[in-house]
Amino acid sequence: MTAKKISPCSRNGPVTSLGVREFHHLHDHSDYRRARGAMYHKLLLFFCLFALASVPAFGGTVSFSGSGASGTVLGMQFTYNADGAVAEPDWGIPGVGFQSTPWTGSATATRFTITFTLPAGTAIDPAQITIGIGAGCFGGSGGGTTFCTTSNVPWTPVLTGTDTLAFFAPAGNDLAPGQNFFVNIFFSGPDPSGASFSGSFSTVSTVPEPAPLMLLGIGLLGLIGLTGVTRLKFSH
Repeated sequence: MTAKKISPCSRNGPVTSLGVREFHHLHDHSDYRRARGAMYHKLLLFFCLFALASVPAFGGTVSFSGSGASGTVLGMQFTYNADGAVAEPDWGIPGVGFQSTPWTGSATATRFTITFTLPAGTAIDPAQITIGIGAGCFGGSGGGTTFCTTSNVPWTPVLTGTDTLAFFAPAGNDLAPGQNFFVNIFFSGPDPSGASFSGSFSTVSTVPEPAPLMLLGIGLLGLIGLTGVTRLKFSH
């Protein structure tokens, strides 16, 4: 009876010549799996980075404050009763009846918010907000409370209490740097001319859009999974 040759490559005892070929086949297959895993690893990393890079950057808030019958905020003129308070006492940038002024910010604005320190009995007039919504950026003494850019689409007003008003840009009608705009606000009650105020222009949306949030989530989940795979790889 002929004795079987023992292969020096054997780890668990005798291996026939067929076993050696099978061993090398398995070894080559293992290399292929490692190469394929490395390729998937790179593709996953690329996809995660792409998803994260596709999320638009959130901007900041540009604050302002002022007081007096007229002056400037962020290099832009503001005026109380620029039209002589023909309809009601008013405030505006640059002023009711003063046409428009360029936005001096360096980022595109999507929201404008202002709060006045009003005397007793004075309030931002809700009736004038309704007029402004229907006036279509007419402006002037009869155009109501409104915020408009050169797109001639009024921003959406939201009144809080009697002294705080915010305007939100409709989709596709943001305020770009250098673009002209005007904001007119009318009051009911005693004339608040000279009253102090503070506010902000902001590029941050109140409710983030779902698409950027989904991309951000996919990217973060992918990176978490990638980290787990890397740790598992080095633990073996």
